[in-house]
Amino acid sequence: TTVSGAMDNGGVGGEHGGGHHQQEGRQATEEHRDNNHNHNNNNNINNNTTTKGPAAPSVWGRRGQQQQTASLADQQQVGSTTRGGGRWGAAAPTSSILPGGDNPYFSAGFGLVVLGGALAVARAGGKRGWDMARRQMVLRMEIASHDPAYQWVLRWVGQQATHTQEVSVQTSYRLAADGRKGTHFDLLPSPGWHWLQWKGRPVLVHRTRDKQLLDVSSGVASENVVLSALGRDKQFFLDLLLHAKQLALAADHSKTPVYTAFGHEWRLFGTPRRPRPLHSVILDQGQSHRILTDVQDFLHQPAYYIDRGIPYRRGYLLYGPPGTGKTSFITALAGELRYGICVLNLSDKGLTDDRLAHLLSVVPERCITLLEDVDAALDHVGIPSAQGGASASNRHGLGVTLSGLLNTLDGVASTEERVLFMTTNHIERLHPALIRPGRIDVKEKIDFATRHQMEHMFHRFYPEAPTSLGTEFADKLPQHVPMPISMAQLQAYLMLHKSQPRNAIHCLPEFPRL
Repeated sequence: TTVSGAMDNGGVGGEHGGGHHQQEGRQATEEHRDNNHNHNNNNNINNNTTTKGPAAPSVWGRRGQQQQTASLADQQQVGSTTRGGGRWGAAAPTSSILPGGDNPYFSAGFGLVVLGGALAVARAGGKRGWDMARRQMVLRMEIASHDPAYQWVLRWVGQQATHTQEVSVQTSYRLAADGRKGTHFDLLPSPGWHWLQWKGRPVLVHRTRDKQLLDVSSGVASENVVLSALGRDKQFFLDLLLHAKQLALAADHSKTPVYTAFGHEWRLFGTPRRPRPLHSVILDQGQSHRILTDVQDFLHQPAYYIDRGIPYRRGYLLYGPPGTGKTSFITALAGELRYGICVLNLSDKGLTDDRLAHLLSVVPERCITLLEDVDAALDHVGIPSAQGGASASNRHGLGVTLSGLLNTLDGVASTEERVLFMTTNHIERLHPALIRPGRIDVKEKIDFATRHQMEHMFHRFYPEAPTSLGTEFADKLPQHVPMPISMAQLQAYLMLHKSQPRNAIHCLPEFPRL
């Protein structure tokens, strides 16, 4: 009964104060905005008073109810202000949406975003800084597999990085001292990372192999090797390349390498050959010495040509019957000069004027360029000879043209510092423009065997035989053998009597039946 009375009295008091509700509500709202802490305390006092028991309606009771009503109206106003503006046009409280407010979820998310952005910027800045520092402090040199220095450096790395456990095998065939061919295995660094020490500095080696990118000329996977070292002096890598080249050439210094055209570059053909002694090729008296002296004079006087504006190149034509020793003499001459030989086949249908000019411009250093049997090669591709005319292949535009060959030998497309040898069995078939001075500077006829060559050939096979036997052999040979005779025929006969000089003389009547 007491509780009901209190509620009835409270209800009467609420109706009595209803007329001033809006005015006092606005006052309560302003008081709430001014002092939020007092508002909470008044609510607590009002709730305690209502819960504890009946009380007489008073000013404080009505004020508590009015403050509750104002609190509800204030919450509605805050919600409507958040959605787009309150009824009274008051601004919404910003404490719940700013990073420094009371919303812990928003603060945590904003902190993660800031932290992630800072880490990304730091990572990008660190990477860029490392790249800049590496460019300033680390030397890097990349060598592709089609570069001549690639094999030099790869073999040098294989000799230096002896501690590496990952190697690849490169098999080659080399001539032994006794003339026999043997198998040789080179252990090279496999694709991957390797390190070594050179001149007191660490060198990092990275060899890569791209299986999807193939070399068109060879059909093998493209490779490259990258060398890295601390420092900024590029001379370090230049010295390294020179050292690797010297080591590679020293292994074949006493041999004669032979190169053939492979696509648009020169490739080593087989294994380097043991040099043939120049005196083993017996030409007519004084011929060998005359050619050798002219070549050496050309190689030792480049300044003479440069000072006088003369193109620094020399052309030689050796002509004569087959089997007289033209190609053999060129091979022996290259061995005497410690030069290699680049053999170019003009009858190759894939050889065009542009490819010919390019090949002659990229001839390896210290090499003789050889055009062998040039008369047959030119007839095959249809280049007109001295008698005129052209074959069907030339009329259809296949192979090398005469103008392309002439321009390559002595024209705008010709190269400097070149030693060119041609051989032919029929000099009369060559076009006069091809063998004029400037393209061919020295012409030497290598003819059939003379008496001088017969005697020297006999003593070459039998060095311990008396001189009289050589004279007897040269006297009797024309009596039993139809003349003329080539040096190749004479050599084949003496090979049948390797250690029997007297039998070689006594069996001369059997020579025609060989």
